[in-house]
Amino acid sequence: MRVSGERTYSRTVELALESYIDRAKAAQIRQLAGSGAWTGSLAEMRRDAGVSSAPVARRRRRVAR
Repeated sequence: MRVSGERTYSRTVELALESYIDRAKAAQIRQLAGSGAWTGSLAEMRRDAGVSSAPVARRRRRVAR
């Protein structure tokens, strides 16, 4: 709880599990590198007419006080 800054034990465990799952998914993606599982052209995908090339404004997160 000290490291994460969370106030409750259960939220600390939830955060740890979310982090673990994110790392496990990233490892699975890395294993696909060079496997030929995806075929296509990233350049072609980026030419999608429905997607704006303008930068997206990011929202600021509110912090509870």
